[in-house]
Amino acid sequence: VGIDPKEITPRADLRDDLGLSLPDIANLLTNLQEPFHLVIPKEQVKSLILDMTTVEDIVTFVEDELVMS
Repeated sequence: VGIDPKEITPRADLRDDLGLSLPDIANLLTNLQEPFHLVIPKEQVKSLILDMTTVEDIVTFVEDELVMS
């Protein structure tokens, strides 16, 4: 996506600050599954991409999923 790593902060807005589109966010969530051993059903990805607005939202989601597994 070509994002300057300095721009990636917990409060950075995925769309406004980082310029990610909804498909970019869906792809990001999909790519997080393997390294973190997560299973995110497609239906859940669809709702998550609308609910997640910041980098912190994604981090919190992954942390919560790891705790639950």
